[in-house]
Amino acid sequence: MYDLGAGTFDVTLLRIENQCYVVEATSGAQNIGGQDFTNKMTLEIKDALELLHSVILTPAQIQKVNRDCEAAKIDLTGTRFVTVTVEGVLPGNKNYVHKFERELFELINKDRFEETIQVVKTVNQKSHFPNLTLYFAFKIVFFSFIFRFLR
Repeated sequence: MYDLGAGTFDVTLLRIENQCYVVEATSGAQNIGGQDFTNKMTLEIKDALELLHSVILTPAQIQKVNRDCEAAKIDLTGTRFVTVTVEGVLPGNKNYVHKFERELFELINKDRFEETIQVVKTVNQKSHFPNLTLYFAFKIVFFSFIFRFLR
């Protein structure tokens, strides 16, 4: 089970025995969570505004962008791209629109995704199935994610 919550990340390898779930191994990381991915999106917009338009966002604007990025992150799970609009920050009170394609999201969060892979590898090594390939482990993880999503 691959659980990337708001503030933590946990992986548990389970097997089913006599209609009961048996925990084979578990591990996690308290420094990885869904909010980290949202914060990276917010930072991307903040940096783009500063570099491209010399606009410095106020704390209140950053907070709103962060909320909009949270919604965009969720939407991005079901689409190839999303946009986040920062209202009235450009000259003439114009809006700034930032497009996030899935590839950009994956690129700016690459370090976090790599950290999750390390946690999955740790669970694999701690389990009674140390020869379980990472590919197979991710197929299990993906199935678990889809199952949870559809419930």
